[in-house]
Amino acid sequence: MVDGFGPGRILLVTGKSAMRKSGITGKIIQELGPERVAVFDQVEPNPSALTVDRGVEICRREKSGLIIGLGGGSPLDSAKAMAALANNPGQAWEYLEGKELKHPGLPLIAVPTTSGSGSEVTPFSILTIPEKHLKFSLRHPILYPRVAIIDPLLTVSLPPRQTAATGLDVLAHALESLWSKNHQPLAALFAERAIELIFLHLVRAYRSGDDPAARIGMSEASMLGGLAISQTGTTAIHPASYPLTFDFDFEHGLACAIFIPSFFQINRPAIGDRLARLLRILDLKNLESLAGKIQTLMRELEAPIRLREIGVKEKDLSQLAERGIGKSTALNPVECRREDLEKILKEIF
Repeated sequence: MVDGFGPGRILLVTGKSAMRKSGITGKIIQELGPERVAVFDQVEPNPSALTVDRGVEICRREKSGLIIGLGGGSPLDSAKAMAALANNPGQAWEYLEGKELKHPGLPLIAVPTTSGSGSEVTPFSILTIPEKHLKFSLRHPILYPRVAIIDPLLTVSLPPRQTAATGLDVLAHALESLWSKNHQPLAALFAERAIELIFLHLVRAYRSGDDPAARIGMSEASMLGGLAISQTGTTAIHPASYPLTFDFDFEHGLACAIFIPSFFQINRPAIGDRLARLLRILDLKNLESLAGKIQTLMRELEAPIRLREIGVKEKDLSQLAERGIGKSTALNPVECRREDLEKILKEIF
């Protein structure tokens, strides 16, 4: 497969330790040939624009013709941005703030090792500018990987908390796609099936990481959730979650999940037909039974349901609301202003 992209050098982009410790990095290098592969293994959680710039510099220096992204959402998002910027001049922050990507990027192979971000099938790259304490989304069709290799066995070693966090990220993707203003039928099919799979498999994967059926189910759910948001985008939950990941080192998926019950209630008047269909699929009677099912899921995953559980103080709520409004907030089916988000934050404090 790799040879189909030409005989040139390859840049392998991954995180700082997990893939190396597991031996996966070494196996890939050995399979491809050490003389062909340069490794950039400095991707941090919530990767920064500067990290992408460093990877692009290595990619150009090595004259890489192909990038392989290996890992969870952070390495995959970084690899996608590096592939895009390798043939486009300037720094990553410029593109995050609106500079246009004018040239095709390098080909990219995405190899996910978590079941959560769905980044292997999306045209998004979520990066941070730390000095601004903000996350930005780079969005462009050239960010789609050319190939996604989804092997559920690569997720078996994922620890329980990361299994829970990434799985709840899938739930947020599916629900947000379902109620997005960009809602469309094909994405809805992906999202509905992802939700079914989450309720069937996430707790099992959390409790027994080596359960192959559970890992397969969650890998499928993650892919379907990614395909869904590729068509619709996310809504208000994702930008609302970003300050929590920044300020309190709270895992992205858990930060999204903490908002799900509140936004379900807020969005209820605008999603009656979609909600009714989802309830039929899940064999539930009403929104209250679905809310109870989600709350039970979060309890079984030991996911925080109150902001105070992660160290948030009441004095923090106003600035969290100020920074929790982003571009995708406009896709929420019911308007969400800063004051609306602050009210939600107070309710879940």
